[in-house]
Amino acid sequence: MHAPLAKCTYIQQEHLLSVEGKQIITSAHRLCLYRHEITSSIKTWRLQDVFDVSYWMVSEQLGFIYLHTIYGVTPFLIEEPPVSFIETFKNLPHL
Repeated sequence: MHAPLAKCTYIQQEHLLSVEGKQIITSAHRLCLYRHEITSSIKTWRLQDVFDVSYWMVSEQLGFIYLHTIYGVTPFLIEEPPVSFIETFKNLPHL
């Protein structure tokens, strides 16, 4: 596979309950934008199925990037604005 045109780091949090108490496990993953698709750690979307990409920062350190697709909207937790990722997406000829 070729190098991605743009990347966006997103955070996945898993909340575990045990006898010792609550534990939050955080892991970092990447959304990768290629000429014909966007990939996450668990799914791939063809660009022809993606209408838009947007984001909303809840605070200075936390926000969401949204993939608007024919299947619905998929949010990802982010720690910084994905401006470069979104600009690259919007400049692709598929739109």
